[in-house]
Amino acid sequence: MKTWPKVRLGELISPAKTIRCGENVYPVLSMTTRNGLMLQSERFKKVIASVDRSAYKVVKALQLVVGFPIDEGVLSIQNVAPVGIVSPAYAVWDVDLQRVEPQYLETALRSERSLQYYRAKLQGSTARRRNLTNADLLDLTLSLPSMTEQKRIVAKLAAVAATLKKRQPQLGELDALVEARFVELFGDLQRNTKDLPLFFLSELGVWASGGTPSRSCPEYFRGDVDWFTAGELNNLFLTSSIEKITRKAIENSSAKIFVKNSLLIGMYDTAAFKMGILTKAASSNQACACITPNSTINAIWLYYALQAMKSLFLLERRGVRQKNLSLQGIKKFQLPVPPLESQERFAAEVEQIEAVKGKVRDGIAETQTLFDALSARYFG
Repeated sequence: MKTWPKVRLGELISPAKTIRCGENVYPVLSMTTRNGLMLQSERFKKVIASVDRSAYKVVKALQLVVGFPIDEGVLSIQNVAPVGIVSPAYAVWDVDLQRVEPQYLETALRSERSLQYYRAKLQGSTARRRNLTNADLLDLTLSLPSMTEQKRIVAKLAAVAATLKKRQPQLGELDALVEARFVELFGDLQRNTKDLPLFFLSELGVWASGGTPSRSCPEYFRGDVDWFTAGELNNLFLTSSIEKITRKAIENSSAKIFVKNSLLIGMYDTAAFKMGILTKAASSNQACACITPNSTINAIWLYYALQAMKSLFLLERRGVRQKNLSLQGIKKFQLPVPPLESQERFAAEVEQIEAVKGKVRDGIAETQTLFDALSARYFG
């Protein structure tokens, strides 16, 4: 690839004249991480800006707005409205439109190379309040091909980004399909509209809780046994944990080995009733309850049944500073349970949909890899 000249950002932007909103009425713009400016009324479904907007900064179309934390890509070219207003905390810059395409500039400033530059230059002690001086910002160097080449690069990256944007909602659509099918087969579990027989959760399998090996023995965490925390219960199937422990750690602590097909359930605070099914024997910390379903219960059906009952069960959390569930409390919950045959029919459909989701995830990963490679090629 041709080597393009490098220029300082200071050659491409300059401080914009500060214009305050005053008594004028302009659209209020809100900054989003990595996705730029948008109408605040669209982001929050209402305008939440201060009633007194006189100090808000006026930003014209194609000006650059820089917010914070900049190392998370909180910056944007204003292409939402001919004129809008932003928080007075943001910096507004004029762009030399004769030398740089605004969208090329925004993409370059959000590239991984630029983000690393910001991180290296940030000043301050509080993570989200660390700032980048104007001098350091303007010293950033960028590759600057011809205007024609800039347009070509922007178009190519936009095409890949559009493909990524199109694929991402497909996962949500597939999840909605599963939820709709569950209601079709089993009704509203919270109201038990199908008049299914009720069982205590204690009757549906063998229950236990996990444990944490002593951190004073670092060797306990150098094993090959998966050890899940409640914060990792983010998917239907749990395949690999962040930390691994040893068999010796299990022998010398309250941690246990749970068999494949067991269901982990978070008990504490914000992770309460996060869940996941083990795809192989594994362990967990004490913030997780575990049920190994008996012969009358399909683990996949149980996962979705508990999801359907989640909002009701969360009402039973107790605590002042942190609201938690307990293992004994969970076991006392009641659940409407259909025949195993119906559970397994539903589970089979879920597995088919999960296979489709796997292909969608692969497509998303491939598209993201392509976008990252192109970005590194053009801006690295």
